[in-house]
Amino acid sequence: MLHNLRVLAPAIALLLPHAAPRAHMAGAPLRILWVGNSYTYVNDLPKIITQLAESSKVDRRPAITGILKGGELLKGHWANPALQEALQQKWDVVVMQEQSTTPITAPDTLLKYGKLIGDAAHRAGARVVLYVTWPQKARPAAEDTIVAAYRALGNAVHAQLALAGRAWMDVIAQDPAVELYQNDGSHPDPQGSYIAACVFYEVLFDRSPVGLPALGVTRAEARRAQQAAHKVLALGK
Repeated sequence: MLHNLRVLAPAIALLLPHAAPRAHMAGAPLRILWVGNSYTYVNDLPKIITQLAESSKVDRRPAITGILKGGELLKGHWANPALQEALQQKWDVVVMQEQSTTPITAPDTLLKYGKLIGDAAHRAGARVVLYVTWPQKARPAAEDTIVAAYRALGNAVHAQLALAGRAWMDVIAQDPAVELYQNDGSHPDPQGSYIAACVFYEVLFDRSPVGLPALGVTRAEARRAQQAAHKVLALGK
């Protein structure tokens, strides 16, 4: 669950901002609208990102507002009046996350509705970031297909790619015995969410996550996650 935020998994919800304490940050908040699903609210990914930002005293504290629904496609989000209303506001960043298998089974749907949301985000003055997720545990080879679909959308809407799935695959390549999934072979365990948070930290704040604190993971797991996130973003593919 998102900390201090109301999440209705069966129904779309507009969430209140998730912000780090102002005392540790300088400048205006970095206003982020996050459009996604359970890969975001499981383990409270926005909270982890906020805590990492607070720990390193970034210049602009993240203030994350989520429109989240378990299993939702961007197509469904686009039809949600709450998203349409939110996109009339001003944002620094809009994060988009498609349902996990749609980039594999229906990349044209990802492209169509991702472009609609992305174009509206740009009209709201926002930078667009795509949350590139990981394949299901039983289908690791699907990672390249997922990245290719998101990259096509990224090119269409001039968006940055938060390559969380690539960082997962790098960690798994280092230690094939590592477990990043919950028992369903799809959702992240705490280490998986921490890897994604390290990727987002670097994408959002243009700083390497290497050296950040371990949150919900061991120091060794944190160091490996940080290095993997920085590596895949440096490679950019």
